[in-house]
Amino acid sequence: MSEKNLWGSIPKIDVKPPVVILREQAAMLGQMTDNVLEGRVRQVMAAPGQDLSYILDIIAPALDRYYYSVLQVDHKVAPFYPLQVTLQISDKTFVGRDEAEFVDILSRFLSSEQVQQVIASLLVQSTALEQAA
Repeated sequence: MSEKNLWGSIPKIDVKPPVVILREQAAMLGQMTDNVLEGRVRQVMAAPGQDLSYILDIIAPALDRYYYSVLQVDHKVAPFYPLQVTLQISDKTFVGRDEAEFVDILSRFLSSEQVQQVIASLLVQSTALEQAA
C-alpha cells in the first residue's frame, strides 16, 4: 500500500507574523542606541491551543539588565488578525484588524512621549554608569 497525503494542499500565507514585526522593532532599538539599550520580545507561555502572546521589553544592560515592559500582543494561531495590543504604561487595549493597523498602533505608541521618556531616562542612566566605570 502506498502512502497517501491526507493533509491536502497547505495554503501559503502572505502576511508577516506579528512576532516578526515586534522582533524587527526590538532590533532597531539596539541599533538606534548603539546597543546601550536593547529590545527583547518574549513569548508568554500559554496552554496548548490558546492564543499566542508576546511582550516587547526595553532592556538596559548597564542597569543590571533592568527591563521595562512596553506592550503585549495577543493573537490566535490562525489567523493572526484581528489581534490585541495592550499598552503596559496605561493598560489600554487596541485592536489591529490587519497588518497595517498593527503597524500603525506600534508606530503611534513606540514614538509616544511616554515611551520616549522611558527610553531617554534609561539611556541617560546607562550612559552615566558606563562613563563612570
